[in-house]
Amino acid sequence: MTPVTADAIKLFANHAWDGYVAAIVSGWPEIEAAGISTPLRFSHFASQFIGHEPGGLTIIRENTGWTGKRMKELWPQRFPLGAADPRIMACRGDPQKLANLAYSDRSDLGNTGGNDGWDYRGGGFSQLTGRGAFRDCGNAIGVDLEGAPELIEDPAISLRAALWVWGKDNLNQFADHNYGRTIGNAINRGNPFSKHDPIGFRDREQWFRRAWAVFGGGQPLPDEAELYLGAYGGVVRRIQGQLRDLGYGTGNQDGVYGPIMARAVAGFKADHSRALGVELDSRDVIGPLTMAAIDTAQPIALSPERKSMTMQGLAALGSTEMAAGGHMQAVGRGLTLAGGAGALHQTGALEGATGLLQQITLLQTTAAPAVKAIGWGLQNAWWVLLLAGGVYCWRSGYGVKLARLAAHQLGMNLWR
Repeated sequence: MTPVTADAIKLFANHAWDGYVAAIVSGWPEIEAAGISTPLRFSHFASQFIGHEPGGLTIIRENTGWTGKRMKELWPQRFPLGAADPRIMACRGDPQKLANLAYSDRSDLGNTGGNDGWDYRGGGFSQLTGRGAFRDCGNAIGVDLEGAPELIEDPAISLRAALWVWGKDNLNQFADHNYGRTIGNAINRGNPFSKHDPIGFRDREQWFRRAWAVFGGGQPLPDEAELYLGAYGGVVRRIQGQLRDLGYGTGNQDGVYGPIMARAVAGFKADHSRALGVELDSRDVIGPLTMAAIDTAQPIALSPERKSMTMQGLAALGSTEMAAGGHMQAVGRGLTLAGGAGALHQTGALEGATGLLQQITLLQTTAAPAVKAIGWGLQNAWWVLLLAGGVYCWRSGYGVKLARLAAHQLGMNLWR
């Protein structure tokens, strides 16, 4: 691919900041060194790190002057009240306070409180966010971004940071197959194989179409008949169901061709090749040969030992999942006994238990006054919670053991 020009970048991002544009032009050798050397790879890189993330190369640092409504849209579980949230109201529209409210205590970002939300807010081509990302990126590119987060505003450093983000998940492999959704999830969610669309997915797609029109040289987009790691859609979901029915564990039938499904595909190929002496498509590829083999294959013949295995047998073999389920059940029994003892102590042996059942029935089947119901709950909450928690833990532990036994009997879990 020939180096991109400033004019081409301006054609793609009309309002791009000149500092960003100059960094791309002068940094082209670094871009090529990162393997972004084909029109398709660069178009995906541009759609993410020239288009969507920095707003067409107009955003140097993230604008955190959110409204309450916007914060509710971005984080509905954390700020369900929106503008009525007293925490948001206390910030009084101050971008720095809002950034700290949104990000400072986010341990998943590596932030530790204080001014971390503001200092490590999104910056540069990739809108790198969080103390952890600044630290890891800085260590990789040889710049102390954690100690001096303002350095992300330097266009040349910012470009190197974006290339680090691109390379750490080897996004070239997904760009080669035009998997823009997978690339967006790697950048936005930190997981290329997420079952959810990346935030801003439609905008990312629009930027890609624009990038391909400018940098694609008028070539048609690849229309591949094969599926690769990172694929998503109805065909993947159908194959997941087929492999599961054949006895190969693919995880959730979510339509995402991720690592768990890749292991199932590899297992199917190995079994098929061994049985029939026919090599299927290479590595993670699901092509016509593999699809045809899946369509005609028979379920795995399971051994009698697997079919007759019991929970006790798996536990005796040292199954860690069985042990974990047993521990949960033991905790559940302990909580249930403690709650039951508390109930009898408070209500008085058999007579008390009878009265308790009557009260519970009354609460469940009649329109008892709300005050009475609340009073009863407050008076008995501690042992009711113990009982409920005990039952929940016991049932959860049993569910873990049951699922592990089923996986073993069906040959879908071959390790402990």
